[in-house]
Amino acid sequence: MISHKLIVLFLIFTFSSASRPSETVGHPPKSQVAKDYGESIHSKVSQIRESIDDFDISKILENCQELSSQKTETRKLEKLQSQWLTAGYFNIYLLVKHSEDSSQSNDFDLNMIYREFMDHALGLIDLDPENSDAHAMLSVVYGLRISEKPISAFRLGPKLMKHRKKALQAIDRNPRISLLEAISRIYRSKSNDSRRKLLGLLLKAEELFKEERKSSPVGKSDDRLWGYTMNQLFLAETYEKIGNHLLALNYFNNAKQLSPNMERAAKGIDRCKIKLIKR
Repeated sequence: MISHKLIVLFLIFTFSSASRPSETVGHPPKSQVAKDYGESIHSKVSQIRESIDDFDISKILENCQELSSQKTETRKLEKLQSQWLTAGYFNIYLLVKHSEDSSQSNDFDLNMIYREFMDHALGLIDLDPENSDAHAMLSVVYGLRISEKPISAFRLGPKLMKHRKKALQAIDRNPRISLLEAISRIYRSKSNDSRRKLLGLLLKAEELFKEERKSSPVGKSDDRLWGYTMNQLFLAETYEKIGNHLLALNYFNNAKQLSPNMERAAKGIDRCKIKLIKR
């Protein structure tokens, strides 16, 4: 006859075994879950970077929406996600606003893009108050909003100045600050003199981008390394506008090599070749 003590020990063992988590019943360890989430986010970040380089607005939006749905298990991943959602929605907003194709503005809800950008940019600053990229992008977007509706300068002007001042503290080490400072002026520059001043900012950004790319190769620094292709394109277009078609062709070719699918660079190459042939 089984003793009372044996029955009790059997029940205790059975209960403890049933309640103990097991990797064989679909409960992977937390470290594996975090790794899986991390790999998924890094993969989507790479896709956003590529679509930004291609100036592919639809693809940037699609990738941003997919990245937004990803879970983050650590604060580092949360910051990485926020960094690239901010950059993604910023690039969509900028490209739609200044698209050569006027129908582009009808294909996208700019107010929705603006709201998404603001949510992620301000959220990124909450996570990282010294994030110079976020401050610079905010200053550019506030400037664009003021240019659309000058009366909004009373409300948005102080915000623009606050974020611009913060961003400019990093202008000697962060290439995107010089690039974004140039972008904030580029569409207001109508004379060759003002365009030559822009070249100084863009050329400074180019040197800083080269340094950054050497120290942080693409694929090893997912929280950085966007903007180099855009900088090459704006250098090309600025040189083209001041009449230096040889240098413009060189930079258009650079942009096209970096991003073979970029139609804007391909069209620039054709324009410059025609101009050079006619000389």
